[in-house]
Amino acid sequence: MSEIRELLQTGIDQERQYAKEHFDVEFKAVGYLLAANAAGLAGCITLLKDYATAPQLKGIGIFICLFGLGFIFAVVGFIAITFHRQAWLGMFLDGRFAEANPMLYALVALVPNLLSCLLLCGAIALMIGRFAWL
Repeated sequence: MSEIRELLQTGIDQERQYAKEHFDVEFKAVGYLLAANAAGLAGCITLLKDYATAPQLKGIGIFICLFGLGFIFAVVGFIAITFHRQAWLGMFLDGRFAEANPMLYALVALVPNLLSCLLLCGAIALMIGRFAWL
């Protein structure tokens, strides 16, 4: 009986370690999204001081919107990943493996991060298209 308990505990410990490593990677990724969108937003806002004198800056509002929305979605994604982490690691503390549904939390965490990434890529693609021939 103790051998079965030890095997179960070993499996739980391995799953817990995997979860910690998984969330380290996810938090780093969403941190990069936050930093990239914040940097783009800060860069656009600093260019607003030259807006009246530089005709190339016309239309910078779309970049501010894209980076701003991307930043907001990254913040929401960070919060969703935190809830996902709490639900997944909470399974180990509560021992309710059958009731927990970490896949639902994973999908909820994926959507805002995916939107943030798409907005960031859209802003970069727009910049390339707009300023490639200057």
